[in-house]
Amino acid sequence: MNRIKFVAVVALLLVMAVPAEVFAVSRLGSKWFQVKHRLRVEYDDNIYQTKDDEKDSSKVINEFDIFVQAKLEQTFLSLHYRPQHVYWDDREPDDTTWNHSVDLIFAQEFSPRVTLSLKDTLLIAEQPAQILDGNQFGPDNDYTYNSVVGSLSIGLTPETTLDLSGRYQLLRYDEDAISDANDYDIYVAGLDLRRQVLPETSVALQLRGEQTDYTETDDRDSDSYQAGAALEEAFGPDLVGKVRLGWQHKTFDDSSIDDIDSAYADGSLTLLPSPATRITGGVGYDQSDTDVAPFANQDRFRVYASLAYDVTARITWYLTSEYIMHDLDAEDAPEASRTQGGEELEDGSENITQVSTRLAYKLNRSNVIEAGWQLIDLDSDVREDYVRNRLSLGWRTEI
Repeated sequence: MNRIKFVAVVALLLVMAVPAEVFAVSRLGSKWFQVKHRLRVEYDDNIYQTKDDEKDSSKVINEFDIFVQAKLEQTFLSLHYRPQHVYWDDREPDDTTWNHSVDLIFAQEFSPRVTLSLKDTLLIAEQPAQILDGNQFGPDNDYTYNSVVGSLSIGLTPETTLDLSGRYQLLRYDEDAISDANDYDIYVAGLDLRRQVLPETSVALQLRGEQTDYTETDDRDSDSYQAGAALEEAFGPDLVGKVRLGWQHKTFDDSSIDDIDSAYADGSLTLLPSPATRITGGVGYDQSDTDVAPFANQDRFRVYASLAYDVTARITWYLTSEYIMHDLDAEDAPEASRTQGGEELEDGSENITQVSTRLAYKLNRSNVIEAGWQLIDLDSDVREDYVRNRLSLGWRTEI
């Protein structure tokens, strides 16, 4: 279990071993400081995410977007802080929430062939863990999440690049009953060998190792290894496609859970049919960890699409959609957990649909009025279903 953790930590330390002089910033970019403010009034028809007896409430969301950056010829450093305050008209026991999001980004070009990038993301939030990524639907509890990602890119030849990467993630819930089952540390190490075979075509060989450690229990801990290839093709100035294919081997600390060998794949297309239209879509399949205890693994299938369309010079329409399917096998739970309350644990599945749309009207260069709608539909046989709609009207300004 310690090999992936060791490699991931070493990779992070290597990419973080930056000489102190690169932080000597003597010249700032032309727009080194920005503050944006966003005020929204929203109606939420299911604030507790329940199947029956849904509780609705209006709320006022007040958030700032503070961005500071420093640019040199070879160095980039930025700090992005987004505090958010939410006041709920009718929610018990607390009618206010505070959420904080911080991104710290550092990039350094040591030479035309050697580039370092480092990003740290910190979330301190009072919302469900679904905010972390598109396929997490964790419990409604305060939590802290942090992700550190480092990458070192080395140009071996003008056409060939070696990328070394490391990532460390942690999740901590405030409430002990939730924390005991869901807190984790994840370590990831990666190696990509990319080659530009044609001006419009690049290929890559990829290796990944991932270790998941649950902090309060080890019966769901796992190691995952991936080996595969990637292809990126620019079919023209208006269409770019990416695809990854490979094999995944996953092992578990609990000896009662069998190893898993499975293919993985994902692909995406970006289309620009006109200067006013931007379309992105993708699909993927893999084996992943799950926040549904006692399961230690899930088959995950995901398909998504997004559209941005400039209706006029002042009006822009955004549309995003995502469908995720999780399959959970009782054999992927520890043997001690396969009987609960005298009943055998059964296989499970989840279908998650997310749709959101937003219309933005630009009053001038600094002020935008927005109206939006978001739907989340969780259809599950391992936890409570729910459907949640949110309607919002807001104003965004750059100070």
